[in-house]
Amino acid sequence: MSAKLFLTILLLVSLLQIVVAAQDTSQGAATHSGPATVAIEVPDAGTISGNTYHNQFFGFTYEFPKGWMVSQATEPSSKPGVYVLLFAFQHHHFPEISAILVRAVKLSSPDTTAKEFLLSEYPEQEQRGAKPQGEPKGISVNGWSFYLSRFKQKVGGGVIDQEYLATTQKGYALEFFLSSNQKEVFKAMQKTINTLSVH
Repeated sequence: MSAKLFLTILLLVSLLQIVVAAQDTSQGAATHSGPATVAIEVPDAGTISGNTYHNQFFGFTYEFPKGWMVSQATEPSSKPGVYVLLFAFQHHHFPEISAILVRAVKLSSPDTTAKEFLLSEYPEQEQRGAKPQGEPKGISVNGWSFYLSRFKQKVGGGVIDQEYLATTQKGYALEFFLSSNQKEVFKAMQKTINTLSVH
């Protein structure tokens, strides 16, 4: 097996782990041990027009990079209370692998903050080999309050930059995840967050 092929496989496995992990409930996610007694609002999968994603339930639009491949989940993930809303990715040239994931996680308590939610995910990220670059910090995106966490993960001699942005809406943690092993692409991905428009 060539070194290039081996590195590509490592990067793809790492990206797959991230997507699978996104389908698992975190410590801040809701668990259900018996029949539901209260109706739970379920987020819609959203719609895509060109490179613009729109979600009516959370009331926002977001522009992901043009030309990227896109996958939408119309059903909840294998874990209760977790919804993958958007998965956009690019893998055109070796060894470039970049991905954007948007998901909603039902919170176990309406009082859980976005910062607490992100911190609850740290053990899982560290178990995957991702190293946190400090604690979550508060930021504002077009009037919308988020908490931001940054990680770096070494894979096959390369480094994957990762960002998690989370806010809480309607009893859910709404999370945007950016990941790339190409610094210039990652910088461009970071700029897409500024396209978030709340309505």
